[in-house]
Amino acid sequence: MKNILLLALAMLLGCAGQAPVQDTLVSPQTLPAINAAVDSQILASIKGGVEAVPPQQSASVSDALLPPLRAEMPRIGIVPVEQRFDLVVNSAPAQQVFMSIVSGTRYSLIVHPAVTGLISVNLKDVTVPST
Repeated sequence: MKNILLLALAMLLGCAGQAPVQDTLVSPQTLPAINAAVDSQILASIKGGVEAVPPQQSASVSDALLPPLRAEMPRIGIVPVEQRFDLVVNSAPAQQVFMSIVSGTRYSLIVHPAVTGLISVNLKDVTVPST
């Protein structure tokens, strides 16, 4: 195990001393200008505490860029979900049945005093407005 670690360390140290490979994308005349610009930005940030200034974009580059995205939540009118219920009644007084349908809901109901009689009904999965 020690031999493998020593071999890996020797390879890393051996590679560190080699000269960098010349990149064909950057011409030899451009490289000193790039190094000078980077060095001046580093010195400016160290001496003056000034943050690095981003390079200016040409008008053609600015025109080609997409506008900034605006992510907003869609504005939807929120409709309250109606509570559903089952109603099974056998021979109950009509006024009592009607009043029990709206009890515990946001709805109000007035039953005319002339409403009488008995009701038998079997409703499944209904809402107050649908009854």
